[in-house]
Amino acid sequence: MMPPRNHKSWNKEPNIEYINSKIYSDWDIYSQELESIFSKVWVPMCHISEMYNKDDYRTTQIAGQNVIAWNTGDDIKAAYNLQIQSPAGNLNSIDKGCGKKLHCEVKHGGMVWVTLS
Repeated sequence: MMPPRNHKSWNKEPNIEYINSKIYSDWDIYSQELESIFSKVWVPMCHISEMYNKDDYRTTQIAGQNVIAWNTGDDIKAAYNLQIQSPAGNLNSIDKGCGKKLHCEVKHGGMVWVTLS
């Protein structure tokens, strides 16, 4: 049975582990997570069915970096996206604006996985 609590016991900090809610809103923590975690892991970008035809593409951001993946007809490629603004389309209808190539794989039921490292 718990003893009754008075004003003093209610105001006392509990002797338990907790996570400070600051982690949800602190910009410095978010920046560290982007640099230390999300820029180094494989991220599912889209499903292969979203880029079914040759030259179909999808764009997204990974760790704050603009990324594009496209269907070459034989494979899926990914790179930094330098200028394409639309989230999806066909590369034949626009000027290509790709930067450095990125590691890309299709795994786990057709998910397109990309990593910046």
